[in-house]
Amino acid sequence: MYEQTKAAPNALSTASLLFGILALLTSITVVAVPFTASLAITFAWLSRGNKRMNGRAVAGNVMAIVSIVLGITVLIALILALISWLHGAATGGTIEQLEPYFEQLKPYLDQLGIPYQLGR
Repeated sequence: MYEQTKAAPNALSTASLLFGILALLTSITVVAVPFTASLAITFAWLSRGNKRMNGRAVAGNVMAIVSIVLGITVLIALILALISWLHGAATGGTIEQLEPYFEQLKPYLDQLGIPYQLGR
């Protein structure tokens, strides 16, 4: 009776999906995330027109948002690691500060046959 026709996939929603995948794959490189994620979100919103987003656009949008969160997390971790490294360099953090801990481990290292020599 009635023939059901399947709507053709929107090219903008496909582009959103591809840029969302690319943003997720490059979320570790903090530099590429803003570019790829913003393109994925833009294409997702442009693809909808006056109707609801289709599945590809929603998936691209979600992956872009997740990649932004991961990118911010990686950026914060890098900043904290840099601050920690600079603090250790400024306070003269050396291996000799760890010597009391290695002295406590010395009996266990001797049992395992691991030679113990700290910075000498």
